[in-house]
Amino acid sequence: MINSVIIELEYLTADSNQTNKLLLTPEDYFDLETNEKIDLDSCPKYNHAIDYIDKILKNQIVLFTKILLTDLPNKKHRQITERFWDNNNHRIIERIDMDLSKFEITYNEIIIETLTQKNPPTWEIIRLNKKEGIMQPIFHSFIEEKETGEQLERESSIEPLSIFKNLTNNNNLMTIKL
Repeated sequence: MINSVIIELEYLTADSNQTNKLLLTPEDYFDLETNEKIDLDSCPKYNHAIDYIDKILKNQIVLFTKILLTDLPNKKHRQITERFWDNNNHRIIERIDMDLSKFEITYNEIIIETLTQKNPPTWEIIRLNKKEGIMQPIFHSFIEEKETGEQLERESSIEPLSIFKNLTNNNNLMTIKL
């Protein structure tokens, strides 16, 4: 099978001043079913780029990772960048999808993951994207890891604050109804 998707992984560790680059095969990157057609939307084996390189890194502190997926026959491109801080306890992830035939962004999302509590490990996850040019939350939850390996997820409301629900625009003047 001809690989129509080119996958590049870049990363930078705290003890280096230059990025490292790897090429991954679609079979290494995706969790493919038998005879599955390779596509940018095929399911990856791991949720995060760092999981593809953890054996290489041997507990090094990673500053960022970047995965570039390019499907030239279908003129699609996806970039997923992760930036870590506080000994990799927190990360911000940005995903950008592009239609290469039009040179336009077709999807953009930012995910913020923070370790809010170490015992039991609890992560806050906020997903954001732009709607009409304004960044807004599309998902917010807390995930607690139990000793059994199970995860307990508590979703938070992403409804706008009531004061913003009452915002109106009259003759280019913004008024707030209280």
